[in-house]
Amino acid sequence: MPKRHRQPEPLGSLELPAKLPPREDNFSSSPQERRSAKAKSTTPPPPSTRDRHLLSSHRDSSDEDDMSDSIRSPSKRKLSSESATSDSCMDYDSNEVGDDGNQHDDDASDLVDDEESSLFDEYDSSIGEGDFESESAEGKDADPDASGSESGEDQDHVNVDFGVYDMEARQIDAVMHLMDQFCLDKMNEIDRDAFGAALAENPLTCIVKLNDSDDDAGEGAKKEGEEEEEEVYGLASALDLPQALRSHPAAFKPLCEILKSAVWRTLFPGIPPLDLLLSTGETMAKCWMLVMEYVRNVPLELTVEILADLVRRVGETPSSPKSNVKTRGFAVLAKIQRAKENAREKAAKPSAADESRKGKGREARSDSSSAFDLAQYIFWREEDQVLFEHRDQRVATWVYRCRPQYSEQPAQEIPLSLFFVVQPDAMQKAIAEIKKRATTHADVVRF
Repeated sequence: MPKRHRQPEPLGSLELPAKLPPREDNFSSSPQERRSAKAKSTTPPPPSTRDRHLLSSHRDSSDEDDMSDSIRSPSKRKLSSESATSDSCMDYDSNEVGDDGNQHDDDASDLVDDEESSLFDEYDSSIGEGDFESESAEGKDADPDASGSESGEDQDHVNVDFGVYDMEARQIDAVMHLMDQFCLDKMNEIDRDAFGAALAENPLTCIVKLNDSDDDAGEGAKKEGEEEEEEVYGLASALDLPQALRSHPAAFKPLCEILKSAVWRTLFPGIPPLDLLLSTGETMAKCWMLVMEYVRNVPLELTVEILADLVRRVGETPSSPKSNVKTRGFAVLAKIQRAKENAREKAAKPSAADESRKGKGREARSDSSSAFDLAQYIFWREEDQVLFEHRDQRVATWVYRCRPQYSEQPAQEIPLSLFFVVQPDAMQKAIAEIKKRATTHADVVRF
């Protein structure tokens, strides 16, 4: 068959491919004929700098194509083999002509690349959507809690293992064991049984214990020894002190004596808080004494709900037969203790206005009162700190020394108790502030 001759073009105007596939056509010349033709022809000049640049860029793109083909998924490789029949013709024209020095068909090459890229892009998009749906489906199946909640608000709730119950007489011992830290740690100086009986008879008293609602059916079958081992994790109540003095004098008369005589110093002057508690005049409003004792693992989200419910029920309880007598406030005993060195260093410095007010107050106060710096102390419970910030400034704030926590404890490290009064309106604001500090919502169940 006669050979096909075409006018050769200078090598500098060609873009040579990096790798040529083997020839499988019957129209091209044999290797021996090509070698003899090249020997007869004049050796072309070396490629210029521009040609080298084109040659290297084409080689890099070919290597990238080979690498992309090697990392394709099996399904993609199958799609490439299916389109090999249509692509082979276009590859043949461009590759063969380029090897002989003929003009390179860029349009055919671009057409192959466009069809191939569009095919894989369409396939990648379908695979990506399928993977996303499968991962989301697996996430739903793996999270059993997410399937049960229908809204985002349900995910913010925390299931607390504590339950709020009304106090019973059989729980007096457990409650008094929790009350050892109440009233300046001097509960041994009063009648514990009488005090516990007064709390049990008070309809406003509630306790916190483990939520064993599922075992209520078999509660009657328990022995007395097992009932005494019941643990109480919290207590909340509001005491009408004049009425408690009349019904249980053995417990509340020593309590009033301790609150009156054991005052260490007056932090802020004003009306004595104990006078408001013992006031029985019909023209003056009553003041309730809040009793709140919890172990440390009871969350703030639960204690604030108990406090809000307690204040609400106090407002619904008539304080006297005459309806014109209203609640004046709530007396609170809050414990504080000196902060550590690192905590005091991080405490914010008082402003210039506070310094000026302190300077004026030091002149009126005694030397012992001015020596006490509340900024060096921290509250045991966060809710007590908020209540203290909303205290009634017309009522005095008394400070008591508690018992040492261990033998030979330094005097500056012994806990202190603050006795102050919060008005009902300020109490509602304090409860709202405590709820803001709570990060989650607790499900509180009352029995």
